[in-house]
Amino acid sequence: GLIMTNAHVYGAYIEPEILEKKNPAGNVMKGRSGKPIKMVLVNQYPKHMFVGICNIDDLKKNNDHQQLAYQAEIVLWDTDYDSYVRDRTLLQIVRKAELGEDELPIISTEKIDRSKLKLPYSRLGNPFDHNYLDTRVRAVGFPGVGDPNRASKTSGEILGYEDDKHSNILHTSWISNGNSGGGLFYKDKLIGINTWDNCKNASRPVAIAQPNTYWNEFFAYVKYKF
Repeated sequence: GLIMTNAHVYGAYIEPEILEKKNPAGNVMKGRSGKPIKMVLVNQYPKHMFVGICNIDDLKKNNDHQQLAYQAEIVLWDTDYDSYVRDRTLLQIVRKAELGEDELPIISTEKIDRSKLKLPYSRLGNPFDHNYLDTRVRAVGFPGVGDPNRASKTSGEILGYEDDKHSNILHTSWISNGNSGGGLFYKDKLIGINTWDNCKNASRPVAIAQPNTYWNEFFAYVKYKF
């Protein structure tokens, strides 16, 4: 029940959202000062995220459809992601969840027995071991285009690694906002987590994925703790 994603994904999830209040007709409401009335939405579960899953075989056949299934608890997250060095979060599934009639999640009151939990999972591959004659990779994620419940699958090539200090994987699979936290696969094995691109300082954007080895110390902590 462990889930790898980016710290900035979790960070955006817990940030309060400020919206303009609207009346039933959809018009922005204004106060006595004539300025729009603001309302602040605060996450009711700041240490958790909701998780949708889909069947791996359906994903491969492009017939996937993720559904809300679990509530996951934040185990560890790296708050120093602004340095563009580490941007990692590890979650663990703790309870079942489903959407109610009002489209709000209904959370089970009982914690899951993880020893009996059967979930689709990704096998980890070595992000630094690939054949230079076969550098094809595939990015899977949810960039906010098309059906929001279906994953986007794009393919590209490994270009190399960022520099001597950073082992981030450079590749040409198309990613966009919403791909953050999604997987980068080489020969059906997960080698990294797509995190950002370099479109701000390059004429042709290159996608950047953090290698799965960045999470090794997180895994070691979980193994020690549990």
